Amino acid sequence: MERTNYKEIARELIQMGKKDQEYRMKMIGKQSWEDLKEEILSLDKANTKKLKEILTAIGLPTISKVGKKAALNAWLVAQHTPDAKFRQGYLILMKKHSDDVDPINMAMMHDRVSMENGKPQTYGTQFQRDKDGSFVLWKVRDRKNLDIRRKKMGLSPLDEHIKKVSKSYKMTFRE
Repeated sequence: MERTNYKEIARELIQMGKKDQEYRMKMIGKQSWEDLKEEILSLDKANTKKLKEILTAIGLPTISKVGKKAALNAWLVAQHTPDAKFRQGYLILMKKHSDDVDPINMAMMHDRVSMENGKPQTYGTQFQRDKDGSFVLWKVRDRKNLDIRRKKMGLSPLDEHIKKVSKSYKMTFRE
C-alpha cells in the first residue's frame, strides 16, 4: 500500500493558491478582467484538475491533513473553479468536515454557491461588479441578522469589512 505524502500535497496546494492569487491581484482596481480572462480561466481549469486528483487521493484537504495554509489554498482553487458543480460538491465535503475546515472559507463557499444558484447569500461575502466598476453586495437573506451570522463564522461585521477592503485595495463598494 502506497503512503500518501501530505507534505508534498500541501506544497503543491500552496503553489496552486499562490498562482491563483498572483493573477487575481493583477486585476485589482481594473474595470474589467478581459485582459487576463484567458490566462485566469486556463489556470483555474488546470488547478481544478489537480485539486480533483488530490481529492481522489486523500479526500478533502483538511487542516489536520495538510495544514491551515494548504487547506486555505485548496479552498481558493475550489472557490475560483469555473466548474460550478465541482464547487457545490466541495461545499458538501466542507460541511461534512466542518470541524476541520476554516469556518470563514465555508461561509464564503456557501455564499458563492447560493449566488450561482440565484439565491440570497447567508453571510454577505459575495459581491458583483456593477457597470460603473463598483462592487455591489449580492442579495442577502435576513439582512437584519447578517452580522450575527457573520460573527458565528468568524467574519467581521459587514460595514467594517467593506471599509477595510475599500481602503486596502482602493475599491468602491455601494449597496
